[in-house]
Amino acid sequence: MRNRTLSRVVVIASIVSSCGSREVAGTTQADPPAPTTVATPSTTGPSAAVSYGPTVLVTGSEECELNPPIAAGTTTTDSDGTVKTRDGRFKCTVTNSDPRIAGTAIYTANLDRWTTTGTDGVQVQWGTIRIENEGGAWETEYIGIFSLETGEVGAELFTDTGDYEGLYYYQWVIGTLGQPRPTSGLIFPTTVPIP
Repeated sequence: MRNRTLSRVVVIASIVSSCGSREVAGTTQADPPAPTTVATPSTTGPSAAVSYGPTVLVTGSEECELNPPIAAGTTTTDSDGTVKTRDGRFKCTVTNSDPRIAGTAIYTANLDRWTTTGTDGVQVQWGTIRIENEGGAWETEYIGIFSLETGEVGAELFTDTGDYEGLYYYQWVIGTLGQPRPTSGLIFPTTVPIP
């Protein structure tokens, strides 16, 4: 307990000593501490898998075959201009710093799209993903968005089969529609309560 308290005192003393002071209207006031840099999450993450006990932080990429897709699905336009695509299917090749997440992914694709010029626009997309390899498969339902300003943004929680039973894979994607997309994720045991 004494060491922990001493550490706190040293940290507080370091912060206080880094602050200057200034005189304002005959009184002395301490300058505010210098702004600190806040780390922002990387969209690509580390280049190799990083293990934290049974949990592993991984990175990878997906290269998808969209032209032509497995199935284009059906596209209709509502009277309010909403473009709706249903029951599309496409395949992606998945590479990853952990081979358990590498393989072939099959996506089902549905989307609602809104545009003002035909070339701009935003969309909401959803469907299922199944990543398969020799050890088993990962499956999930997904929802994501796309706009020219944000790119493609999504997050998925996969459950597992085969050799990977007992694990979850949480993946996040920020990429450009139609181009290889970087992925990052966390493989973790099912001891974490999932709502």
